[in-house]
This record gives sequence, C-alpha cells and structure tokens, in this order.
Amino acid sequence: MVIANPPYVGHKGGQKSLFRILKKTDLGKRFNNERMDLFYYFFHLSIDIGAKRSIISFITTNYYLTADSAVKLRSDFKERTVIKNMINFGELKIFESALGQHNMITILSKNINPELVANNCLTKRTGIATSEILKRILDWNDDNTEYFSVIQKDLYEGENFKIRISGISQSTFNINKILAKMFNQGILLGNICNISQGIVTGADKVSRKHIIKFKINCKVGSGIYVLNSSEIKRLNLNQEEIKLLKPWFKNSDIRKFYTNEKSNNYLLHLTVDLDIEQYPSIYKHLCKYREIISSRNFESCELSKALRLGKWWALSSARKDINFNCEKIVTPYRSLSNTFGYNEVPWYASADVFFITSKDKKVS
Repeated sequence: MVIANPPYVGHKGGQKSLFRILKKTDLGKRFNNERMDLFYYFFHLSIDIGAKRSIISFITTNYYLTADSAVKLRSDFKERTVIKNMINFGELKIFESALGQHNMITILSKNINPELVANNCLTKRTGIATSEILKRILDWNDDNTEYFSVIQKDLYEGENFKIRISGISQSTFNINKILAKMFNQGILLGNICNISQGIVTGADKVSRKHIIKFKINCKVGSGIYVLNSSEIKRLNLNQEEIKLLKPWFKNSDIRKFYTNEKSNNYLLHLTVDLDIEQYPSIYKHLCKYREIISSRNFESCELSKALRLGKWWALSSARKDINFNCEKIVTPYRSLSNTFGYNEVPWYASADVFFITSKDKKVS
C-alpha cells in the first residue's frame, strides 16, 4: 500500500530546472509532459513499485482530471490501475494553509478490469472542512454531496482520457459527437484571431513564502509589480513614472459579454527597453524586493534577455503580441460556464486570462 500527500509543484516560481533534471530520468523519459505537476511522478512511481492489487491512496489537487498536462497520467491510470474511489472536495477547503487549492482523494488498485466499479463523490459544500463534515462525506452519508458508481470504462472520455467521476452519460456522448463534427467542419478560432495569455510578472505581490525564504520585513500582500492605489500614492511617482502604470484586472473581473473597466490595482509595466534610471521612485521601490525579483523563473525569453543586459527589474514576460488597449475578447483560463467579456479599454491581466484579438481584418 502507498499512502501519500505528495508535493504540489508546478513549473512556476523558477521550478523548471527541477523538471529538466527529472525529464532525463527513466521516469521522466516515460512520463514527462509539458506543464505537468510534480505529484504526477509520485503517482507513476507508486504504480511502478506497488505489488499486483496493491492500494495507492493520494490527496492532491483535482486539476489532473481534465488538464492537458495530465494526459500521460490518466493514460497510465487506464492502462495499469483500477480506480476504486475519487473523492472530489471541489470548493470545500481541506487545508487552511492552502485555501486556494481544490483537493481530492484518489484511491487506486494496481489491477486491470474495465468492468469493476469506482465509487466516487463530489461535494457541493464550500468553506473550510471540519472533522464532522469530512466524516459524513467519507461515510457516504452527506446530503450536500453527490455520489456515483461508475464502471472503469465509463470513467474515461475521448482520446485524452479525461476523467468524469460521474461517468460518461449518453448526453455527454452525443455532445462529443457534435463537437467532433464542429471541429471537422468549422474554422479554428486561432486561424482568424490572435489568442494569447496575459502577463506573468513572476512576483505580483509579497507572499508568506517570500518573507520566510528571504527574511524580509514587510507584510504579506504588499505590492511588488502589482500595487493598489494607496501603495502607488506612497511612492510619490513623477509624471513619466505614472505612464508606466497600467490598470490590472483579475479573471473574476470578466462577466458574460462584458468586463469590469475600473480597477484599484495597477501593474508596473517594465519592459526590457526601458532605462530604469529615468524612473527613480519605481527603481527604489523594486530594489526593496530585488532578492524576490531575481529568484523568478529564469527560462522566460524576455527575462533571460533582461538578465543578460543586467536589467533584473524587467517583467519576466512582457508580451509584445498583445495590444492590451485595443478591442478584445477576454476569458478566464478556468470557468464554471462559458464566460467571454468584450472591452475596448486598456485592460491588463495575468496568465490566468486569455486575450482574443483581431488577426483577420475581414472578421469583426
């Protein structure tokens, strides 16, 4: 039996060097996938070392069920395991120290039998979990949780093996047929529009990890590249420096068909071609966080260029292929429903927002 709460480590925050090393290992050669999470390897390794019919039980984030980066993981599940239980906690927070996570428990058996039943559940609860709530959910006796019994072959959908813990219904099957027909007969959006992710600063604000790692004396949430109006006022910027401030939005600012157009947060939009000495107040502000800024992901092309030029303060990704001021459609990376907002104003956001802008001038 293997029981684990593996580390959740993605490619952000300078971790790409770790994945480069793992990619060269036997495990990496078999299962490396772009943008994968480190815990995927722990699943694969557990399946490797487990005896036949051994039990593997992990608590992880729940994104791997459908994430493009987890195709090889789901394929490995399908080829070498039987899913016994999937307990998806959804919006219910399990760890108070990690309130942004969406967790789930996955219990596998190293076995192959497409007819065996998986007993799964998805809770509709929100807030922070208590021992009493968890007990009711795990006892299969909670009124705010949906429970499903699904045979293995009905868990996996499509060529990417996306996992549906409630099973693939006939309606889902019909929808997939329609989507396949659209794909074969339609025009891809990317052929007529530019589709780009937003800006990755690498250090929006000070985190608790920053304070512990670098022993800096400041508050969690203090702005580095993303500042609120009060923080900007305290910097006492001159007129040229103010021109570098861009309104900063979140994916929660996107509504169906429209977006919020006013924000209390602003981005210091610092591209490699700037002469930072011409912006003394901004430079002084960033110097306080130089250790944090210098620890960002060094594999970004823009940041690599900046470091070669000695411009450590530049954004790790100053995207030149997006006109943030033009007419555009914006959409969250993840959304419970189709959410596409339109605006024609300066509108800057991070990589959890996709920007759709005009490529083919014949198309409105």
